[in-house]
Amino acid sequence: MNILVVNDDGIDAEGLHILTKAASYHGSVYVSAPKVQQSAKSASITYTGYIEVEEIEPVLGSVRTIVVDGTPADCVRLGVKVFEQEFDLVVSGINDGVNLAIDVQYSGTVAAAFEASIMGLNAIAFSAPDIKLPYIFDETIKLLDEIIENKLYLETDILNINYPHASFKKVLGTRITKMGLRIQHS
Repeated sequence: MNILVVNDDGIDAEGLHILTKAASYHGSVYVSAPKVQQSAKSASITYTGYIEVEEIEPVLGSVRTIVVDGTPADCVRLGVKVFEQEFDLVVSGINDGVNLAIDVQYSGTVAAAFEASIMGLNAIAFSAPDIKLPYIFDETIKLLDEIIENKLYLETDILNINYPHASFKKVLGTRITKMGLRIQHS
């Protein structure tokens, strides 16, 4: 299985490194990440000018890694083009902050998964309320095991996964839900 890992928090983000390592248990992993933080860029793409792409030392668990001076959606497009692989799955994240309800329309993490879907690729977005949750690596491996083994990623355009709030000492299970409405108050 060939897996493309992207994110919106940038190449140095801890969540990217956790997801890359967890995904490496399931196949050959390629990383295409923004050079700098790109949160809340939504599905924006670069359509004028140049996008700088640099191949760097592979992130632990990856075969190859590129850094893109562009948006998360650009990272998906360029990852597919530069690596010249047939990708079975695109995983985005792990975002440092949740992506719930209507907030997903602003999320670069979720937008990268949508961009993959537009390109005909199966995609999953991962987000956590705190990237330092003690169980995040183990739970990511368990979730990927379940999703890949049962081919759940084939049953929808994208999966948007959010880990529980840090007040939960451990994950009690998985629940599939529909997107809800969340009203923000200032």
